[in-house]
Amino acid sequence: MTGGENRVDPEKKLRLAIGIENGLILLAIVALWPVILGWPHRYSQPLLLLAVAVMGAVAWRRWRRLLAAMKEARQNNG
Repeated sequence: MTGGENRVDPEKKLRLAIGIENGLILLAIVALWPVILGWPHRYSQPLLLLAVAVMGAVAWRRWRRLLAAMKEARQNNG
């Protein structure tokens, strides 16, 4: 076995991460609907707080990727 057989393709890893983030965004949108429709439940508030925390983490990761892509583009342009 050579060491390269267990390596994960960075592009595949990025696509997986973006797919997971997109799924989390959709779940956060779904979490809003009980409140929008006026279906009060005792789990609505904690669910919304969790959704805000998850969206903050997704936004932070995407911001870091954007900055890294901009930095790489600047380096490639000279």
